[in-house]
Amino acid sequence: MKNSWIKAKVLKGDKKGRLIGFPTVNLDPKILPVVFNHGIYTALVKYKNNEYLGTLFYGPRLVKGETHPVLEIYIHDFNEDIYDHEVEFIVHSFIRDVCNFGSFDELKVEMERDIEKTKQLLMP
Repeated sequence: MKNSWIKAKVLKGDKKGRLIGFPTVNLDPKILPVVFNHGIYTALVKYKNNEYLGTLFYGPRLVKGETHPVLEIYIHDFNEDIYDHEVEFIVHSFIRDVCNFGSFDELKVEMERDIEKTKQLLMP
């Protein structure tokens, strides 16, 4: 998986990420290899010949009580409606395991840490 660009169509989500200040692109989790572990990862995302930093989430959204895995990426410094468009992404580094947070406020704080970690790992 590492160092392989994956092309995927952006799907409509429930827009909860947008409500807490972190809009994500939702992708079909079936595009990942079966052996891909749940967690938070650093990623690079390409859209329309531009490359962006990304923080990728793969797993169940435990704060919402879900048990099925989802795949979504927060694209840094990006705020466009790209539903039904294609993006490419490449996974780089594992940041942490999926956690169950007591509230969306707790999740937001951890997402801020994940985003900072992504910047530390991917920016020179």
